[in-house]
Amino acid sequence: MTPAGTLLDNVVFGTLVLNRESLECARLLAWSLRDFGGALSNSPLWLFHSAPDDSSESVLDMADCVEAGSMDWPDGVEPVPLEPSASPDRYFFGRKVAACAQMETMAEGRYGSTVWMAPQCLVIRPPCLLRLEPPLGAALRAVHVKNVGASAEARPDAFWTAVYGLVGVEPPATTVYSLVDGQEIRPYYNSHLFSVVPDRGILRRWLTLFERAVNDEDLQRGPCADELHRIFLHQALLSALVGLELGPGSVRPLPPPYSYPLHFHQDVPAPGRARRLDECVCPVYEGAFVFPDTLCGLAPGPELQEWFERRMSERR
Repeated sequence: MTPAGTLLDNVVFGTLVLNRESLECARLLAWSLRDFGGALSNSPLWLFHSAPDDSSESVLDMADCVEAGSMDWPDGVEPVPLEPSASPDRYFFGRKVAACAQMETMAEGRYGSTVWMAPQCLVIRPPCLLRLEPPLGAALRAVHVKNVGASAEARPDAFWTAVYGLVGVEPPATTVYSLVDGQEIRPYYNSHLFSVVPDRGILRRWLTLFERAVNDEDLQRGPCADELHRIFLHQALLSALVGLELGPGSVRPLPPPYSYPLHFHQDVPAPGRARRLDECVCPVYEGAFVFPDTLCGLAPGPELQEWFERRMSERR
């Protein structure tokens, strides 16, 4: 039973930083949430952190950037040390899956929606669709491009057969369309940005399945023997798990302005292609943010232009 006086109608955001570059991106994300998040602008942001990829900075250095004010951060950003998990630390996106599961545990019974955002996300307009109410259990958007996705008209290949087998679900009859290349595929969701109801336990089951998959020698030597399938294993598992745990009426499909890929902007076909940056709700980019290069020619309006210039000049 949910205790009285909780914050179940509210939303908590989370992201993961692993090095100085992602920390700089997360700072910009935090300010964009505060400045443009509308009704969600005061939501807490949990900043999960662990040892950086290159081991050149300590975990304490990262936390101190927020707690000691060595970088300019808004209020309501809380550094959270990442707990160790059974998944190999260096496996693609292993720490991200572990952080999501930890976030869900922390949010259970306290928040109605947990929103995961890559540090390379921005909030440009109020992300209202990320707040979930019954019967919704998750909000996700289809992948940018098909990559390892399963074609709707073909039988699942060895990779997806293994994924569905691990999750314990039959290949779904429903389909989605990838944003950039317009392919009809079995449900396969982007994981830069998504929202779930923490009490459903989806993200903790995701970690359990991910650890099982990573340690499955037959899977790793077979369908996941190549780098591409290893990179997207976490995303495929989450997609299959959502299909198992939630019925079609419990999943909110997010429209293109959510997790809009700035790095693919020139390739996005109409009508999904944004005409100006201000149309995007939560755009995402890859790599470090460099204004205006990261926007890939998608110009901001005057107010947003001034915001970028001001926030980028605050970096120390």
